[in-house]
Amino acid sequence: MSAHEIAVHILVWTAVATELVCCIGIVAARDVFARLHYSAAAGTLGPILVAVAIAIEEGVRSVAAAAALVVAVLLLLGSPAVTIATARAARARLER
Repeated sequence: MSAHEIAVHILVWTAVATELVCCIGIVAARDVFARLHYSAAAGTLGPILVAVAIAIEEGVRSVAAAAALVVAVLLLLGSPAVTIATARAARARLER
């Protein structure tokens, strides 16, 4: 097994472990705001690690790597807005 394959395996398994921890956190969290914390991490950390793994596996100049990195950047930029909007909606609902 080459260093290239080891790096890809480590990235993918780290992404899987991150998603599992986030899912357990969502289930175990006490309130909606704690759940949002874990869901935001699930929407950014795992996809970024998978996109980097794809870029390493396919080569940085490949179409698959470019598409994966674009999706990861969009998730990274969009996740905070979705999390904030959800938190505001939850707070407004709790205040009623």
